[in-house]
Amino acid sequence: RPLWERANAIDSNGYVVSSIFGPAIAGALVATVGSLWALVLTSVFYAIAAVITVPLRDPLGRVPHGGLLADAWAGLVYTWRNATLRGLGISVSTANVANGLFYIGLPVLVLSRLGGGAAQVGQLFALMGVTAAVSVLFIGRVGTEGRERQFLAAAMVLTGIGYVIVVLSPNLWFAALAMALIGLATGPFDVVLFTLRQRRTDPAWLGRAFAVSMSLNFIGFPVGSALGGAVAPLSLELAFLAAIGLDAIAAVLSFVLIPAQHREPALEEARAAGS
Repeated sequence: RPLWERANAIDSNGYVVSSIFGPAIAGALVATVGSLWALVLTSVFYAIAAVITVPLRDPLGRVPHGGLLADAWAGLVYTWRNATLRGLGISVSTANVANGLFYIGLPVLVLSRLGGGAAQVGQLFALMGVTAAVSVLFIGRVGTEGRERQFLAAAMVLTGIGYVIVVLSPNLWFAALAMALIGLATGPFDVVLFTLRQRRTDPAWLGRAFAVSMSLNFIGFPVGSALGGAVAPLSLELAFLAAIGLDAIAAVLSFVLIPAQHREPALEEARAAGS
């Protein structure tokens, strides 16, 4: 348990690193051997990941369960009744609506106003990924217990400030500075999100509750992307303003809806047994 921050930092960094190098490798493969072989290699990596995953076992052993639909419903009910998971679901999904708006708005801004092209858009996202990787590793070494809401809200505010700098950027250099800032905010956001969810979930419910909670967290992104696709062509400023406002709302929600302390009898017993 004391190593959860570090473990989640490594876990999160795996996604960050792959999101940086994956597109670059894919582009190189398409250019050299063609799209078919690029897809073949992608399939090979998925197969390797499956082979690695198969022997993994839950340290708690087998947990009694019923049918698929019954378990899914039970996981949904548990997540909604758990004040922390409910608060995370509402606040993080709100932040991800803002994120979806931003991911549509940034390319439009670079292409239409900053004089950049597709390469510059990719470089800006890569810069964000690099700074995120550094930030995640740093935050993984910081104890966040008892300060999770502060870290989460601060990360959302910092991201919103990055959005403001991007939309006001007179050139690509200022946009790059903003993307680096947004990347730095990723560290506390990701590490705290995963670690807080672990701390406040009954171990017997980790699988079901995490499946529901992660779905609720991510659902905002496609909604934001859809809104961005509709709004950005009409008013880029409105798209960014909506993203900034939603990020500020998400920061407030994370403080209001996520309790400072969480008590759950089964979880307290599990902690006592592990100590």
